[in-house]
Amino acid sequence: VAHSLGLSISIFKRVFKEMYGASFYEYYLNKKMKYAADLLLKGLRGGLVSEMIGYSQPIKFTKMFKKHFGVTPKKYQLQYKNANVA
Repeated sequence: VAHSLGLSISIFKRVFKEMYGASFYEYYLNKKMKYAADLLLKGLRGGLVSEMIGYSQPIKFTKMFKKHFGVTPKKYQLQYKNANVA
């Protein structure tokens, strides 16, 4: 990304963090996990969501999702479903 903008990596990192308040990787990961959460809430299964967002192994997706949201993808789906029923 830095190269395509004609910037050095260090300048890109600094400017990106100043503009968005997070590193490029953190920002990317947040967007990726938000997209995964949206797909889960649409009823897609965790394994399919994992594949759709680029994880070759669903267990790695599950670990990253849990680290990000504090619950597994399945529990996230169930919590949302139960919240809408009540």
